[in-house]
Amino acid sequence: MPKSIAWFERLAYLSLALSALSQILHWSLVQAAFGQNSYLYPASAAFTLAVQVMLIWLTARRRTNWARWMWIVLSFTMAGFAVIGAIMGTDRGVDPDIAAALARYGMYAIAALSAVLLLTAEARAWFITAPPPD
Repeated sequence: MPKSIAWFERLAYLSLALSALSQILHWSLVQAAFGQNSYLYPASAAFTLAVQVMLIWLTARRRTNWARWMWIVLSFTMAGFAVIGAIMGTDRGVDPDIAAALARYGMYAIAALSAVLLLTAEARAWFITAPPPD
């Protein structure tokens, strides 16, 4: 496994850890938004986390090119929305404190950095070559 792929995997999982921390820090907003149905949020968050873990695993361990491109597109899209929201001020009041803001923006930045690692020449060459036999 090339170094860029190993670093992608580490950073992608760090991004997921920050995502979980961000969700915990934003729990009061979730309860206010969902009210009595606040159990739906953890269920949807768990499903989203499972899909992201699958994308990381397929990309780093199985050399699945479509999973690689899904991660790249999703990471850049979400980071772009975060930057646009910050510039336009539409996300004011979303973060209850500085720790929640750092977790949220850190998650987007690290996910985008992990996606950049999938675009290196070393990574592209690794996805072109045949995967090792099981």
